[in-house]
Amino acid sequence: MSLTLTLNDLLALNVTGHRPKDLGGYDPYEAMNAWLIETTEAVLIKLRDEMGFRKFITGMALGFDQWSLEVALRIGGYQTIAAVPCAGQEKMWPDESKKRYFELLEMCDAVYILADSYSPAVMHKRNEWMVDRASLTLAAWTGKETGGTWNCLQYARKQGNKIVTINPVSRVIG
Repeated sequence: MSLTLTLNDLLALNVTGHRPKDLGGYDPYEAMNAWLIETTEAVLIKLRDEMGFRKFITGMALGFDQWSLEVALRIGGYQTIAAVPCAGQEKMWPDESKKRYFELLEMCDAVYILADSYSPAVMHKRNEWMVDRASLTLAAWTGKETGGTWNCLQYARKQGNKIVTINPVSRVIG
């Protein structure tokens, strides 16, 4: 007898995290960001190899969402899913960020655009969509108890997701 897994059977994780302004800026080679990216790689490898996670869901925001997707694509072994909160999410971004955003979307295995246009609620709905399809939430979180990352973590706790945090300020994984 053989066991066949479908994509729905694969262990899934979602990511959430601060934008570049709350991290070390836009440069991934800046010391804080480089540490965050390197640590994220080690965590994603462990989740994949030791715990069997195979689905990676990102909200595609600037900062940790995209940096962690780049890591997942580089190390392989994950089905990558982009949960875009709304069409035109990238409209106000710098041209270089828009270009990279579309390149990353092209590399994802699946892209879901969750709303036709922006409203204040779409980011929260995107976070809930991701958490509802995952059993673990991986967050780049500085400990700040306001904003979208905090709200996503609160929702993940409420839903019973396991939570792993990477704090790039204190350099603590929790």
